[in-house]
Amino acid sequence: MKKYLEERYPALRVGLAVSSETDAAQTLEDFKHQPMDILVTVRMAFIGYDCPQITVVGILTNYRHSGHLSQLVGRGLRVWKEGPPPREQSCVIVAPDDPKMEEFLRYLREEEQQGLAIIERREPGEPDGPGGTVQEEISYIDKAYATNTRASDNERNMEASTLTMIEGLKVAVDSGEDATKLLRLLDLAGLAVQEQVVPDPRSAPPAPPPQVPKTERQQVAEINAKVKDEITSYLHLRGVSVKAPGYEQAVTNATGRVNSVAGYTSAEADTVDKADRRLRAAKALSRYLG
Repeated sequence: MKKYLEERYPALRVGLAVSSETDAAQTLEDFKHQPMDILVTVRMAFIGYDCPQITVVGILTNYRHSGHLSQLVGRGLRVWKEGPPPREQSCVIVAPDDPKMEEFLRYLREEEQQGLAIIERREPGEPDGPGGTVQEEISYIDKAYATNTRASDNERNMEASTLTMIEGLKVAVDSGEDATKLLRLLDLAGLAVQEQVVPDPRSAPPAPPPQVPKTERQQVAEINAKVKDEITSYLHLRGVSVKAPGYEQAVTNATGRVNSVAGYTSAEADTVDKADRRLRAAKALSRYLG
């Protein structure tokens, strides 16, 4: 890919960061600060790589796991504090046109629409930027736990002690290969690697979380989510699946009828009572829409 870009577009400044390159880590760091147009990388500019200037993400991997893809596109979704105002920043995702990728991109669009709906529901004049007061609470942490996993791929997690041993072997044989790949080679060769067993904090019964009273906005947001589920279920019963042609238009039409019956759009339903009216209208779709 690097060779193709340099031959096709000689003016481009292209960096390469792959596990076989000994200076890959330096290239990743240089991309943040040095003049460079494109970074070609294989699973290195991934979890934990923070370069908020990234505005275009090109996905050429054949992986279609939503968690993996979310981490990839997440490199371009960071807010650049030194850049334009946050709402003027954007990210372009360039990806193959196949059904599973379309499904993932549809998920991203739905996330975007939910975020815009939250912004629209805010009170007029509510601060939303540096120097303002605290923004509306969008969510809160329900559970959190620490893990001793220090490296992982799509097939296996690696404990901290094992990672230390593998990294020592890499130094001994002057290897730049990814640690998880070397561990798989040892597995295939039948060489057992002893990993320190650390109790999984998830195995202990969790203490009941404190009951935090929900604000009216949180209740409204939950009801609006139920309205969306009712519309989706209704269309499914009528044979209009998420992947069916015209699905987005069908959702728009059904939502419009719900709004008409209830008398409110999701942005206008800013109280529990108004949101409940929309939910009742959504549950009665079969009666109103036939």
